[in-house]
Amino acid sequence: MASKRSYAEVEASGASRDGAYKKRKPFSSHHKSSREGYDSNSAANGQTLNEVKKRARDIERRFARGVDLPSDVQRNLQLELAHCKKQIEDLQHKKKRNDMISRYHKVRFFERQKAERFKKQLKKRLDNAVDTQEDKTQLEEDFHRADVDWHYTKYFPFMERYISLYPAGQVRDDAGEEPTAKRALRLERPPVWKEIEEAMKQGQDALDRIQERRLEPPNTATSAVETAAPIQTSRNSKGKEAKSDKGDRPQQKAKAAKPTEVQGNRRERRRALAEGKQQHQAEDQDSGNDSDFFG
Repeated sequence: MASKRSYAEVEASGASRDGAYKKRKPFSSHHKSSREGYDSNSAANGQTLNEVKKRARDIERRFARGVDLPSDVQRNLQLELAHCKKQIEDLQHKKKRNDMISRYHKVRFFERQKAERFKKQLKKRLDNAVDTQEDKTQLEEDFHRADVDWHYTKYFPFMERYISLYPAGQVRDDAGEEPTAKRALRLERPPVWKEIEEAMKQGQDALDRIQERRLEPPNTATSAVETAAPIQTSRNSKGKEAKSDKGDRPQQKAKAAKPTEVQGNRRERRRALAEGKQQHQAEDQDSGNDSDFFG
């Protein structure tokens, strides 16, 4: 039979195990994604698009119920509703902007590379124009056109459908090994190209405004407040009309009651009803006899 270990030996082995456990570091991921926690559908305050929409619907339903609210509460709800609508519009715009950038990123990137290579070639020829006796004026015009082409590929509005500078059907394929940008240099440019050319003269801010412009102007907060206020009045008026209709229903029922209601006790009313029934039967017989006579 084996002998038991002493208390000192057990204590020493436990301490060694604790030291080994303490050396072990807790698990932690060092390869977290750079986009962790990023959500294109979240507002600045952390609310998602669906949460903001739900809050806006709750406020609109509260106005629709026609509940009498204090003026300060009603005004605060109107301002909150306007703020929610502005948040919804901004979040939807942000989502659509990201989708449009992803959709046309490839074609814009390749065309920007072509325009940049051709612009460098023209710049080099322009610097050596004095030695080679080339037409410097024509080179300057070509360089300016190539420079606008490069800015076009970079600052074309994100929210608009990208129009290619080098469409496949219009660029000649029989030009040998000439660059695509050179073959398309004399082609007609889209209307946005002229806008970018004018913005280049104004500076970087003008280019950024064109790049970030929206298709439709955003709704202002005042318009949202003005549209939120009539909701309660219209619903209140409908509610009052509904109440007035309910109040008129008993009167209509009273008008629909029998006009010849007999007054008196039960026996007299029964007698009057029996006499009336006999009178109707006699009138029916008389009308039947008359029809036989004419027949």
